[in-house]
Amino acid sequence: MTKMLDWLEDQYVTDLARQKSSDLFAEYAERSAECARTLGTHIDVPYGDAPRQRLDIYMPASDAPVPALFFIHGGYWKAGDKSMRSFPAPAWVNRGCAFIAINYRLLPDTPLASILSDARSALIWVMRNAEGIGIDPARIAISGTSAGGHLSAMLATEDWRAYGGGAPGGISCAALISGLFDLGPLLATSMGSALALTPADAHELSPVNRLPCDQLPVMIAVGEQESDAFKYQSKALANRWQAFGLSPKLSVVPERDHFTVFADLADPDSELSCFVAQNLGV
Repeated sequence: MTKMLDWLEDQYVTDLARQKSSDLFAEYAERSAECARTLGTHIDVPYGDAPRQRLDIYMPASDAPVPALFFIHGGYWKAGDKSMRSFPAPAWVNRGCAFIAINYRLLPDTPLASILSDARSALIWVMRNAEGIGIDPARIAISGTSAGGHLSAMLATEDWRAYGGGAPGGISCAALISGLFDLGPLLATSMGSALALTPADAHELSPVNRLPCDQLPVMIAVGEQESDAFKYQSKALANRWQAFGLSPKLSVVPERDHFTVFADLADPDSELSCFVAQNLGV
């Protein structure tokens, strides 16, 4: 049992620490800050009352409504910020697509269910305000990395028709990157105390135990250089959804690790970007 617990800790926590690069994170932050200075159309727009319930919108010049990519940053639900992960925006603006990056409240002050509620509220805000912003509410893609991949996957399983009030019938596609889709194993790691979930809570908040609505086009991407446990997370979700007759595309991206695979959204020719662009019609 001890060996298994040590393995889980290494796979989900220690290995990420090994992959972290302060130089890479500084580069991401610098590129994102430049995007905000030069392309940010609406910065720190509130979608709720809490200080972290804010989103940034990067808009292309267009007389007609444009599609949008809605992006959720990672950080194990306890860290991270949109201001450090917005650098893919130019690739999408140049394609005639809006790029929306959100913040959300964090652990341990905010429980995971409420963090999910923040992500849901942000997307509903975009849907209901799309016309005024210049976004086509029928062409919104969602994506996120790591913890953001988990939140995006949970949003992909929502029945958006239940919300009404201007929310459209659904979303165009989901690109789920290096996500945590089965929360059960995390309860046995040092992240377990921060999550403070019961096994029943973990089951309910795990996308692997839910299904996306309406045959939603889904790509599940994980880096080739990620730990076996993170690869398991992506493969488990793909296998689960395929078992129910759905067709998610699983991509193990060569030469990418946990902190570099999502950067493929900044490359207009990457498999990730082409998947989203095709489903948005750009």
